[in-house]
Amino acid sequence: MRRGFSLIEVIVAIAIMIIIAAVITPNFIGALDKARVDRAEDDLDTFNTAIANFHTVIGKYPASMTHLAVKITQTDNNSCGTAYT
Repeated sequence: MRRGFSLIEVIVAIAIMIIIAAVITPNFIGALDKARVDRAEDDLDTFNTAIANFHTVIGKYPASMTHLAVKITQTDNNSCGTAYT
């Protein structure tokens, strides 16, 4: 008795794998795009919260984005070199 697969069986198996890959790939790419959009939305929410917190503490909106990266107190200077009031 011969062992192994016939050429037809191998071709059918490869065709099934190609069909499965063709169905899965767009869904995977769509999931990656959705993850990027979700991350951007989260980043914008964080940015909005940082600006609101800055305005609450200082009473003004930040003069530059670097003020959002470190904790600002009312004794710090703004980008023009004058103290926040």
